[in-house]
Amino acid sequence: MSASGRHGRLAARQTGTSKENLAHLAIASEAGQDYLRDMHFCQAYAMENRKFMMNSFVGAVRDLTGKVPDWSTLVNIHHNYCECEDCSHGAGRKLSRNAAKRVVGVGELNDMMEGIVWDSNAAKLVRDEAPVAYKDLNEVMMNQEDLVEVVHKLKPLMNMKGY
Repeated sequence: MSASGRHGRLAARQTGTSKENLAHLAIASEAGQDYLRDMHFCQAYAMENRKFMMNSFVGAVRDLTGKVPDWSTLVNIHHNYCECEDCSHGAGRKLSRNAAKRVVGVGELNDMMEGIVWDSNAAKLVRDEAPVAYKDLNEVMMNQEDLVEVVHKLKPLMNMKGY
């Protein structure tokens, strides 16, 4: 039985409701503290699991390419509960797909993708996804520094494009 399921059923019994979205546990109660402890454990487990997977992935890429990966940008979003604000979830396009296909050559795309594992045989088909088709991520991050904090820089190791 999952931790959330167990606590959810207990909350439903304690509040006398069958509607999951109305069930709750008082944080100050023993059951509420048990719930918080279990959720903290679940979060810590998920974080350690992701760290292990990421380290394993980085090691596999290093073994395949002979290079230790460099990284791009990972951010921490500043939460503002008083205002509704939005931050970019990526750099955003600078060139339309058609414009990128017109201006980016296969050789140029191959040069841009140097050091990244990808299917270079598909270069002609995926020129619309060339890095130059997107805005400069550093500039995008600077323009929203009141909303996000750069935590780490990440660099792609592998890129799979659908075509």
